[in-house]
Amino acid sequence: MSRGTIIFRQVLQQTVSRRQSVLQSSRIPQFHPHQFPAFKLGPIRLLSVQKPFNFDKEAEETLESLGDKFEDLLDSNPSMVGSDVSLSNGVLTVETPEHGTYVINKQGPNQQIWLSSPLSGPARFDYIDGQWIYKHTNESLHQLLNREIGETILQIDNANFHECHNGSS
Repeated sequence: MSRGTIIFRQVLQQTVSRRQSVLQSSRIPQFHPHQFPAFKLGPIRLLSVQKPFNFDKEAEETLESLGDKFEDLLDSNPSMVGSDVSLSNGVLTVETPEHGTYVINKQGPNQQIWLSSPLSGPARFDYIDGQWIYKHTNESLHQLLNREIGETILQIDNANFHECHNGSS
């Protein structure tokens, strides 16, 4: 056996013995529950104050209530003759002759409501604290619709979209 092999084996044996002694000295002592009365408390139950989020239910109810609001607003405003509102398979379409078409739809994979507006373009709304919020502007879907439909198109102070589902009325 060569001198190098002998030295290598000696170093290896010393390394193994050091590791074993370190492991033995660092063993965690075993504790028993009777030594610590706190362990006798039993299981702790956490209570949730928030309801679980059901995207499909929230999105569908929002779209239905917005559709009803659009129909009421457009039917009661003579300048909106020829407008059309339709809701089908999670897509709300509002066609206005002079201003263009609004499309509001639910996006299940992203859990968002998407808006395509002829005035402001596209926006994606996330469900935050009971409202659909556009994170880039921190504006809710209902606020945007009040501004565009109410103030700009119908020229009324408040179209009351906040009264719709998830509008925080």
